[in-house]
Amino acid sequence: MWLLKARIFSRRHVKILVQACLVVFLSFTALVSGPIARYSTRLGHRISDYDTPGKITWRRHDSILGASVVWNTTTLSLDGANFPYDQLLDYLPDPTIDWVYDPREWNSSWTLDCDHTELTQIELEDAGNCTSMFDEIPGLTKVISLDKFDRDNVSSWWTAYYEDGVHKDALLGMGAAKETSIDHATGITNEMVIDLAAIHLHKIRMQKNSSSLCDFGEGPIESASYTKIACTVRRIDLNPEQHNIAFPDSATPWLVSRALVQNYQAQFIRESIRDNITVITPVDLQRFYQVWVATKDTQNGFPVSRSLSVRLPIVQLSTVFLGFAILTVILIILGIGTYIFTALRYRKIFEDTPQSKLEWMMKVIQDLGATQPANGSRPPIFATSANSLSPRNIGNPSDKKPDVFQSPVSPMGPKSLRRSSTAKLLSLASSVAQSADKRRSDFENARYSNSHNRNDDEINLQEVWDSPRPASYPSGGFPFGGGRVHSGSVSINSQPGSAIMLEGHGHQVYPSEPGAPSEHIEHSWSLPRLPFSALGSNIPRKPVGSAYTSVSITEMPSQVRQHAQNDHTSAWRGPRHNGTEGDDEAERLVLK
Repeated sequence: MWLLKARIFSRRHVKILVQACLVVFLSFTALVSGPIARYSTRLGHRISDYDTPGKITWRRHDSILGASVVWNTTTLSLDGANFPYDQLLDYLPDPTIDWVYDPREWNSSWTLDCDHTELTQIELEDAGNCTSMFDEIPGLTKVISLDKFDRDNVSSWWTAYYEDGVHKDALLGMGAAKETSIDHATGITNEMVIDLAAIHLHKIRMQKNSSSLCDFGEGPIESASYTKIACTVRRIDLNPEQHNIAFPDSATPWLVSRALVQNYQAQFIRESIRDNITVITPVDLQRFYQVWVATKDTQNGFPVSRSLSVRLPIVQLSTVFLGFAILTVILIILGIGTYIFTALRYRKIFEDTPQSKLEWMMKVIQDLGATQPANGSRPPIFATSANSLSPRNIGNPSDKKPDVFQSPVSPMGPKSLRRSSTAKLLSLASSVAQSADKRRSDFENARYSNSHNRNDDEINLQEVWDSPRPASYPSGGFPFGGGRVHSGSVSINSQPGSAIMLEGHGHQVYPSEPGAPSEHIEHSWSLPRLPFSALGSNIPRKPVGSAYTSVSITEMPSQVRQHAQNDHTSAWRGPRHNGTEGDDEAERLVLK
């Protein structure tokens, strides 16, 4: 995009524009994947029936004290389940399970009907009478009426935080209970009443006399307030043999006031230090009474499982994100389907298309070789037919036989790039051909020099079918085919089966019939200087395994061919030419 600038919006570059936009979009999506995951999902819940473990109640225990942890976890469990305030529990589910109250799953045996007294200010003073709490602070009778309850059925407990010799804040809990309806025949309590109050005393004097029975010091209280519940508890299940139900009509139900202070003690003192007292509301008092009765009656821990509605956590996806994700998946599926359909329909084109850098390089090389101009270039010749260079066939290139190493398929055709074993062999042959063409080109492009002294360059040559032992140069030159090569020039008399040099290429001429020389061609050549002195020495042989190839086609008499076979010269017989029999049979000889 940076290179093309505004031209990228042209019709020619529309595909590049689409691809660039896709890359930018995917990169941006990767960057914002975190916020997408955060805001595209949310934690939800699904309500389903589940066998919930828990504990069943037993009518045996009168009270429970000092169980703040159990009370708090049970309170959280009931609040989370939205358990109603108008009944007592006969079964306490496991507080670690997120269960939900369903009235169809519960049949409590006791109902709870309470009247609430919200936060009320009251004037109180310590009278110094230590007989009872009502005698020490006479104004408490406005909170718990002695006309309704006997003194023996009233209980009180307190806790305070003091500083500078004064109780800065004190929490006083008071509870009273009595039975109002009893079935004397069965001994079952059908109804009872209970009052529970939380009183906050601010700046009350401390009792400094350790031998005094009074809880506080005599004198006025700076400020006081209270909240209260007055509840009526009624029994629904009147079966006297039923013992696994709530037991609010125990022997000491008023001890709930002591448990109330123990439950809020730590919180109250912490808030007094910070001058931020939280008011214990009547609703809190009613819930604590439910919890206190339930935990008191399940102290035996009898395990029971019941089918309750349980809130199971689930992950919910945003509708917008879900629609976008579905659209993306559909587009991906369509893209993959289109690719598969195209690949199956145009399978041949896909197979012929280069799939790697090496195959693309081969294609470029082949294309360059196919488009190389005819004038001024010499395509590599590894083998050619004998008749192609005859005087009557030199100007007719259509009679040339194909290169033995060249694929029968055009270099521009798709089959030339097919990834098969044939392609591998052609690649190897092409490498060998390039090496041979380079060697031949170096030989043909050598410049002629009249002043060249060849006294030190006389070498021993022999025909390929002669003895492998080296022979010295004759004084008149050296034999080459049917002619002789002199030091100043190359003079070749073409004979049957002789090699000539024509137009800078090495070819063989195969006359149709043996006979006298048909022409005399004389060329001026300068053989390249050998890198060694050949006087009185043999030509060093090429090491075994060297990569060089000389290719020629020659016609040999049967006697010479038999001699070459005896000298272990490898020969490959080519196709027999029309009109030749016996010793005139054309042979193709490839020496390596």
